[in-house]
Amino acid sequence: MAKTKLWTALSLLAVLLCNADAFLQKPASVFRTNSFERRISRTIETSSASAITVIQSIPTTLGIHSHRFRSPTALSDNKSGDDYNITEDDRDDDVCKEQDLELVADFRGRPAGVVMEDLNWRVHKLRLEEANTRRFLKAGPRFLPYEECRKWVQAWGNRWQSASEWENWIAAGEKRNSYIPSRPEEYFTRRGEWISWEHFLGVESSVEDVTDSDDQR
Repeated sequence: MAKTKLWTALSLLAVLLCNADAFLQKPASVFRTNSFERRISRTIETSSASAITVIQSIPTTLGIHSHRFRSPTALSDNKSGDDYNITEDDRDDDVCKEQDLELVADFRGRPAGVVMEDLNWRVHKLRLEEANTRRFLKAGPRFLPYEECRKWVQAWGNRWQSASEWENWIAAGEKRNSYIPSRPEEYFTRRGEWISWEHFLGVESSVEDVTDSDDQR
């Protein structure tokens, strides 16, 4: 029993001596650092390690996606083409670019690939189109010459026998030809081409009309 207690005491003494030796070998700065400073130090070391890991992974990430940012010039310079592989995404991008160019060509009325940097040309074009439309609407229809209108009227086969019949036909809204004046006597008189309703309609002149014409002569 006494031997057991002795061995236990010696073991405890040996453990204390070992801990005391390790405790005495630590630098003095360890004892001057409190718990808060140690936590700050560990946090900084962890953040630095994370930042270093991220920086080290950047070249690998750029290497994976570098083919998406290669220009056609860089691709043509690489004659071997060993480090560049055409993927489905690249083909889709090329198709989208071609479709965009076609839409630009159709919309602007210019060849594909021509890019307009400003809108001055388009605004000027719209203004010209609007001015032409206003000029066309203001000008009104252009009537045919007297002889052409007379031929058109007589092609109906004595459809009208007098000026009153013509005026009634106009009032009924039957005229569909915008090149024939609705009031031919007024229009062609102003132009100095009017002769008479009988001549315009192609009807026979009455005896009184012939007599009046002879008297006027």
